[in-house]
Amino acid sequence: MNYFRNEQDLEQYYTNTNQQLIPLKMNVNEIVTYCTNPIIKPHEKGEYFEWQLFNWLNLNGFTPTKSACRDQHGNIKGDNGIDLFANRLINNQKVKIVIQAKCYVSPRSIVRENVIKKLINCAEKYDAYGILFCYNLNNMDTESRNLILNTPNILMYDINTIDNLVNDLNSLIPITHIKNDQLNLSQPIRSWIKIGSLDNIEQIGNLIIKGSGIRDLEFKTY
Repeated sequence: MNYFRNEQDLEQYYTNTNQQLIPLKMNVNEIVTYCTNPIIKPHEKGEYFEWQLFNWLNLNGFTPTKSACRDQHGNIKGDNGIDLFANRLINNQKVKIVIQAKCYVSPRSIVRENVIKKLINCAEKYDAYGILFCYNLNNMDTESRNLILNTPNILMYDINTIDNLVNDLNSLIPITHIKNDQLNLSQPIRSWIKIGSLDNIEQIGNLIIKGSGIRDLEFKTY
């Protein structure tokens, strides 16, 4: 479900063309405060970190899905190398991304090459761009950084650079490149109805609303 901080954020989401969207900034100060709190357990920081990215993707026109594998007691035991899936129109093309998030706050915690190899494999499997999202990109070893820099379609960001993601994808994906699964853009890609108030509702179903005293009705299609 999409949720918005204010009406301006809602308007931005529903009126963009999913191409040149102005990014809504991530709340870096809030993330730092939470993730550096010594009282918070590491797994709680990791979950929080992933949800912060989920919300950022959602507010910036992506359709995200959070992935996690749990045991019989409900404890997270692994995600097979992927924390989030997301897709979005970029230059009128449906683009898929797979994301590995690492909330490594301590300088002693390092993202190593095996993490990047899993990300690369998943990106290839799903024909997607692979994104490494870190708390701090300095918490990477040289091998991991070089592997990303030398692998097409794999990108890396931290909480201070994630707002570059949309522009980076725009520059990577030529507008003239057509994929077989490209959406039919002659049809509306999104529509919504807004009703200010409604009295005496008689029927609601299949987007049919009967009633009296309908006020401030809006319908938009993009």
